[in-house]
Amino acid sequence: MARSNAIGKMRLIAEDELNPIDARLTHLRHVSGKPRATLKQLLKGPVDDELKVLHSQVLVMGYVPPSRTKSGLYLTDKTTEEERFQGNCGLVIALGGGAFKDDNIAQFNGDSLAIGDWVMYVAADGISMFIREVPCRLFSDTRILMKVTSPEIYY
Repeated sequence: MARSNAIGKMRLIAEDELNPIDARLTHLRHVSGKPRATLKQLLKGPVDDELKVLHSQVLVMGYVPPSRTKSGLYLTDKTTEEERFQGNCGLVIALGGGAFKDDNIAQFNGDSLAIGDWVMYVAADGISMFIREVPCRLFSDTRILMKVTSPEIYY
């Protein structure tokens, strides 16, 4: 994939005119190509037909911050692209069948995730990829650090 296509897709997500409070809807509408779908429709499995996440893996779509700051400054394409490498929050879009299940390696003490949850992670712990030109990472369930309510808080 050409570098400019990925940056262009990230820019589209960042410039979306929808309510910035629910960035999940913005991200998923762009990924699915369904600009009018509801959050409930989109969270049924935006990638189910194309891939199946196995074992205890978690597929996360990276958070792309708005291209304009609250004070009105526009961020450059380089800043947006850097989020692909340094971003630390993302949206869970798929879970493996064994994700967040206790075993002899990890005990989760009842903690779990669902598709549509925002999470925080160390970017280097995941395998970086693009799905439909959107930056994603694949993590082992033990590498997800915490569940967050909004990625804007941690940017």
